[in-house]
Amino acid sequence: MIFQPTPVLRRAPSGRLDYGYPRYLRPLLAGLALGSALVGKLLVAESLPRAAWLAVGLLLLFALVSEDRWSFAGGSPSSSAGTAPGGEAAFRGVRRRFGLLPFARNWELSLDRIECAALKSGGPGETPSGPADDERSRMEASLFGMGRGPWVALVLRLVDGRYLVLASGKPRMGDRLASDGKAIAEELRVGFVDSRA
Repeated sequence: MIFQPTPVLRRAPSGRLDYGYPRYLRPLLAGLALGSALVGKLLVAESLPRAAWLAVGLLLLFALVSEDRWSFAGGSPSSSAGTAPGGEAAFRGVRRRFGLLPFARNWELSLDRIECAALKSGGPGETPSGPADDERSRMEASLFGMGRGPWVALVLRLVDGRYLVLASGKPRMGDRLASDGKAIAEELRVGFVDSRA
């Protein structure tokens, strides 16, 4: 999502654990988009500045209708996501929902492919897997903000040795991401490893 803050954990009414936007974000974006459109329409007389205000409103509207959320269902005692309606077993694992509403897509990873949750740290040009020594890993480092300075990242380590990045940021976010990682690990019933340098 454009202008996405650090994700927050919250329990959905269905019992699954979601990691996504704070609740205040969508109303805030709606107000900012409306305000930008009104300023552009009513207060700005010249066409180029008016177009700029309207473009900002449109950008905020795209941010408003975008979706980027991780959901975790592992059947922990605090989760009621263990069975689906009708009594059959529900999906257990990690699900990501992303895209523009109402066309957002889902992507799933079953619980048996997850080894543990971890908090990783590194320096410029490194990824959770190690140094960014090829084009793909340099792009990955750049996308997750790992290309320019020290970083921490909350990741899921998969059984095949790869990492799935859930959130990343500056080292000062380490304690918050560690707390989120412990809650996610408890929900999925996997271990949590704090491997900060």
